[in-house]
Amino acid sequence: MLIASAKPKSSTPPLEAGSYPARCVQVIDIGDQMNDLSGKLQREVMILFEIPSERINVNGEDKPRIMKEIYTLSLTDKANLRKALESWRGKQFTDEELDAFDIRKILNTTCILSVVEKTSKTSGNKYSKIGSISRCMKGIVVPPAESPVFAFDLDEPDALGTLETLPEWVQKYVKQGQTYKDMISNPKNFDDISSDDLPFGDEPPLDD
Repeated sequence: MLIASAKPKSSTPPLEAGSYPARCVQVIDIGDQMNDLSGKLQREVMILFEIPSERINVNGEDKPRIMKEIYTLSLTDKANLRKALESWRGKQFTDEELDAFDIRKILNTTCILSVVEKTSKTSGNKYSKIGSISRCMKGIVVPPAESPVFAFDLDEPDALGTLETLPEWVQKYVKQGQTYKDMISNPKNFDDISSDDLPFGDEPPLDD
């Protein structure tokens, strides 16, 4: 049967709703992004989690599923990042930590992801989303990371070179931001960096 549709479909089926042991493998600075609600630019960060129990075929290789969540880079009282990190830590931030918390500290840290199923308002496709993050319970063992564990920071002098080594779907988030646009309109000297492609599966469309 040949059926045409205007709705794009991801080649990766959504995860079943539930709880999954996971590990934080990447923290990606995606720069200043336009917030549709406030109409203002806000610095945002993408956090990627590896779920070792769920597998996906990537270019003929068996890889763990990767899930992402994007947060405004803020630890104010109502900030979603603060709520997520305090739930994950199992404790509140101290005043000293709230003054300057290096988010790279969460790299390679284990957690439990509560995954929920959502439906895109634009495409109508179903996709998986992280509902909440909590601390791993005692007795739960999360295998070592199979994906590279690293942070990407747009403030680093070699950021543009490093960006080109990231998967295209990650680059899209960075390149749609104002920080990236400002960087390429006022280029500096950046080091050329090469590395192997990182093992990620397909992600939902940017509007999900």
